[in-house]
Amino acid sequence: MVVSVVVALGFGVYYFSKQSDENAPFGGAPEGSETQGNKYIGEDFTVEQIPGWTVGHVPGTLVSFHNYSEEHPDGSPAAKLNFKSYSAVSFSDTNSQTLEEIYEMNINQLVAMIPSTKAFDVKDETINGLPSKLAALELNQQGVDYTILLAVYLAGDKYYVMSFNTTKEKWPEYKDQFYVSARSFEIK
Repeated sequence: MVVSVVVALGFGVYYFSKQSDENAPFGGAPEGSETQGNKYIGEDFTVEQIPGWTVGHVPGTLVSFHNYSEEHPDGSPAAKLNFKSYSAVSFSDTNSQTLEEIYEMNINQLVAMIPSTKAFDVKDETINGLPSKLAALELNQQGVDYTILLAVYLAGDKYYVMSFNTTKEKWPEYKDQFYVSARSFEIK
């Protein structure tokens, strides 16, 4: 089961292109969560939220963070879709899979759905005690070139995936903030 970018990106493109009030986060903040400063505190984890981004809840995720003030050049494919950069956190059971197997499963299923997907800058790290894998991805969907940071965290018999989704043009602006947030993920 892919819990990463596929659900979040596919739904995000649909959702943002259909949303009439772009300042209202979908579903609001999840129950049992809170924000202290720029730290999001969920039921099982905490993560640094990108300053100015709004907490929401895209279906199929634990939480999502949105940049509703973002703008794209008039007439660009991203503007036509009303795409706004966002990040999302999901989780699933490991089913005894290793971190590498989970990462490969997510990437392979994503490539099967969106063949233009190419991974670059793949890193193995330990983030707050969790074996983790970070990968930047490039793909094209509905005429928009996206760059995504995918972070997979192994937490016992569960794993979490955090995806940071933006356009290729916005990647240089957000890249450092995405990595800071990804490296702040911590199990409570």
